Amino acid sequence: SKMKKPYKVALLDRDGTLIEDQGNENKINKLKFKEQSLDILSYLQENYYKIFLISNQPGIAKGFFSFKDVERFHSELQHQLIKKGFEPLDGIYFCPHHPETGHKGEIKKLKVVCDCRKPNIGLVEEIKRDHDLRNSQFIVFGDTFSDYELSLKLNANFYLIKSELTEMEKFLKLNIKP
Repeated sequence: SKMKKPYKVALLDRDGTLIEDQGNENKINKLKFKEQSLDILSYLQENYYKIFLISNQPGIAKGFFSFKDVERFHSELQHQLIKKGFEPLDGIYFCPHHPETGHKGEIKKLKVVCDCRKPNIGLVEEIKRDHDLRNSQFIVFGDTFSDYELSLKLNANFYLIKSELTEMEKFLKLNIKP
């Protein structure tokens, strides 16, 4: 049988990395891309990377917004990228879970410890299965320590995009600079 050629794959965090942080919202009218990340996206697309957005969206479990809200937001994100002259991302994957309880309107069945919440690798395993990327090399772009920890679990290069969520003290101790 033929060996499948491995792809170069970039994993981009959403809030604070590709776009300005949405916090506990998914508001289309507040969608704002980070210029530095658009430059990176351009480079990745010009160099034939498969590009996937991976994001923790605990606001679903907490009852702050719905799956549909997130899907609409991601659809608009893709549309805005196309309007800016980019190819759409190869896929968008998100974790809706959060183990913390006590939020009004929370969804009990999503209040679990899961394997898809970063820094766990469940979303990446799903991407590998869905897109036949078993032998591929990954790089990770993110703004938080959980993004960095994900890169370690994948044995992948990590690129820090500074945001208001970045714990710079932790990264500087590791000699990681934005």
